[in-house]
Amino acid sequence: MKKILAILFIFLLTACNGNDAVDQLKENHPEIKEVAEKFPKSIQKN
Repeated sequence: MKKILAILFIFLLTACNGNDAVDQLKENHPEIKEVAEKFPKSIQKN
């Protein structure tokens, strides 16, 4: 359940604030970075 919430949170930040917020989120929360890195490269680019 936490992973799903983390994924939704990442998508929300990406849609609203661009990649800078996502990069900062990855730095502050290593568990989110792990989840984000499991996405395909095409999704990570977006």
